[in-house]
Amino acid sequence: CYESARDDLLQKFTEPLSPHAQNYLARLLIGCAQAQHALGEYAPASENYNTALQYLPDDPSILFNLGLIAADQADNSSPQPQCQTALQLASPYIQQSLNDILKNKKYAPLKSALNI
Repeated sequence: CYESARDDLLQKFTEPLSPHAQNYLARLLIGCAQAQHALGEYAPASENYNTALQYLPDDPSILFNLGLIAADQADNSSPQPQCQTALQLASPYIQQSLNDILKNKKYAPLKSALNI
């Protein structure tokens, strides 16, 4: 996935990472997490999203994706707190993008539980 790029970045930069390096690392982690989630590798995807969240704590899409992973692993008919929080924090544009994800038949019970 993106592990070698992440590891390379961490070796080149020492903590604290500059804002630019933090953003770059977070984007690498998100890309890796998206691929892992698509492959059903939920634990490493969650780990990468949670690490990215440390660098981009105000990014509602990270929270939303953590909620989708939780829904994929359990009964997705119960509202996932991460999804609810993400939708509350998101701008109208991002809310629309997140709502578009919920149009997937797979997430119909979750969408209903979120009262969307």
